[in-house]
Amino acid sequence: MANLKESSFWEEGIYQWETSDPVLGGENGIDNVPTRQLANRTKWLKDNKLDKSATAASADLAKKAQLADKLSKARNVGGVAFDGSADIDLPGVNKPGNQNTSGNAATASYAAQIAARKIGGVIFNAKTDIDLPGVNIKGNQDTSGNAATATKLQAACKIGDVQFDGTADIDLPGVNKPGNQNTSGNAATASYAAQIAARKIGGVIFNAKTDIDLPGVNIKGNQDTSGNANTASRLLNAIKIGGINFDGSTNINLPGVNIAGNQNTSGNAASATVLKNSRQIILNGDVSGSCWFNGDGNAIISTRQVNSLGVNQNWSDVTGARGYSITYTNQTSSPIAVAISFYHINNRSAELIVNGVLLGEVNTSNEDSQRKPIFGIVPPGHSYCLNGNLPVRVWAELRRG
Repeated sequence: MANLKESSFWEEGIYQWETSDPVLGGENGIDNVPTRQLANRTKWLKDNKLDKSATAASADLAKKAQLADKLSKARNVGGVAFDGSADIDLPGVNKPGNQNTSGNAATASYAAQIAARKIGGVIFNAKTDIDLPGVNIKGNQDTSGNAATATKLQAACKIGDVQFDGTADIDLPGVNKPGNQNTSGNAATASYAAQIAARKIGGVIFNAKTDIDLPGVNIKGNQDTSGNANTASRLLNAIKIGGINFDGSTNINLPGVNIAGNQNTSGNAASATVLKNSRQIILNGDVSGSCWFNGDGNAIISTRQVNSLGVNQNWSDVTGARGYSITYTNQTSSPIAVAISFYHINNRSAELIVNGVLLGEVNTSNEDSQRKPIFGIVPPGHSYCLNGNLPVRVWAELRRG
């Protein structure tokens, strides 16, 4: 293999192999390993500024210095001190970090070193979604078959002898519009069953084409029917109701029901004018009384007054419990009587008022030396009041309790 002719000229970059395979080509591809090694050596020579007088020994010394186990002075790598004596962790590299990095580290969702590829003629680098014409958006690709004209049949066909290619609706005579087709069967009269012979119902022909009337059913007829259909107002066989024959032709009377009878019935039907068990009638209220009644005669009750004035009542001296200008209400269930007498003192007076009505009054003077009482009756629930200034001798009430 002939040697390449060299020139003393510094190349700013080393050409790298490009292939469709990202493993072989690209900056870190296998095909570019020798080229990268040559580039690294050249960069090392440049950085160490070896002149023409440099020897292999000095180069070897520099190489050893490069391979030292520990740096004489620690350096920061990614902000972390490193002298070569131990491994270090770099935030954002092998552990979480929040570094602001250049390049595409922030967008590592797609491959920066892999050339973008086309999918269906559309460039795709995994950075964003893409749309494919003819797949998820409308396209005009020249495809095999008739996919572009799928709304139309490739070859028209006939339906009911009418051409149809899918581009438009068609009408079929005899189906959705009038026609004069000569069809087998009874398509023209499909409202009734052509294959089923007409039948008679009640002697009337019926083929389901039209309604029919049946004499003796929904219209008048004179059919000779068995049974007693024409005499339905009368029972075929008479029956007895309460011992009386009944065939439905006339009304009947039932003794003991709507006419007099002497039937021997159970219970006390024959003596229904008298109660089987006598009952006591008791009166309560202002009068009391009672009697027994069985319906055999009138009930006569002897009564006595209970809540009348003077009945079961006694006079009571209530002088100590009564006074002038005070309203008293009769809270009993019977009327009460009030009687008030006075001491004689000149120029005094007294008046008795029941429910706002003046019942009596007394006035004294030098010439009048008689004692005049005042008397009144107070019904249940009514009130009375004594007004005046004449001294009371006795204030009495006729009442119960």
